[in-house]
Amino acid sequence: MPIKKVIDLCDYYILILGKRYGSVNKQTGISYTEMEYNYAMDKGIPVLVFSLADSVQVEAEKEETDDILKGKLAEFKIKAMQNRLASVWHDSSELLGKVAISIMQAKNEIKRHGWSRGASTNSEDLLKQILLLKDENEALKKRISSVTNLEKNPDLEKIFIRKKYFYILQKGEFSLLILQ
Repeated sequence: MPIKKVIDLCDYYILILGKRYGSVNKQTGISYTEMEYNYAMDKGIPVLVFSLADSVQVEAEKEETDDILKGKLAEFKIKAMQNRLASVWHDSSELLGKVAISIMQAKNEIKRHGWSRGASTNSEDLLKQILLLKDENEALKKRISSVTNLEKNPDLEKIFIRKKYFYILQKGEFSLLILQ
């Protein structure tokens, strides 16, 4: 499940439940949504749950018709609503407000790493990478400056410039430089 990599990067997982159980994984018999929820819970990622109230009427195609899937949805809702960060919504504007408030509340109550995963990165390794990239950048700058002036480079046979690329033929050796 490639979504696991995305969930691993999340500080909070937001689950919005409607009146459909969703696509079911044939191997597990569980919806992909429930599998994602379970994965987030197993990883200790705080889950904010928002469930559409049972009393809200929706269009027929937005409501589960299969009795087995209705039962699975009901069980999933019971499990998810036991979460202390769960609430019920009745319309999209109420959902929007509840999501905004819950995110602010969760940020204040449950400290997470945030976008920069500095806690999981060895700063010494990161510094080494930065220095290597700096050296590589300087070498490429020198190479570009040496090939962009035709008069000063007698070994240069041909240079082609196409969009962001230099194609260079120098002493029978072909090179490609990519400009950023």
